Amino acid sequence: MAHFSHYAVQEMLRGLLAADDTLAAKVSGVFDHVPEKTEYPYVTIGDTRGEDESTVGIAITRITLNVQVYSRAKGRKEADGILADVHRVLQDATLTDAVGGFALVGIRYAGSEISLLRDGTTYQGRMRFTARLQTLGA
Repeated sequence: MAHFSHYAVQEMLRGLLAADDTLAAKVSGVFDHVPEKTEYPYVTIGDTRGEDESTVGIAITRITLNVQVYSRAKGRKEADGILADVHRVLQDATLTDAVGGFALVGIRYAGSEISLLRDGTTYQGRMRFTARLQTLGA
């Protein structure tokens, strides 16, 4: 059975997003924990879920990650544009480095949505990705 590496994958994705110049020009940052008084818009790496997909002799973990965009612009256009950049960066990522004892087998877009939060001024865009990782040495 493969062990879990949620944080390692989260940090890998956060690093990819933070390093993209186009995205960085649109947001105040990409965070795990959002500091107080952070300016809008910004991106967070949210909830993760891991599942074992191992087969005989191959240890595979599937990690589902949520990326959130928070915007206070009028309407959904800003949030949608930032989600498009997140998709561009992550969907076509070619990663050769090991992540916390794992090799990335692939990452795939799994869905998205944008909604107005209860405060009536903040839009939250949510995008889900699934990463499959193989334990190194397995």
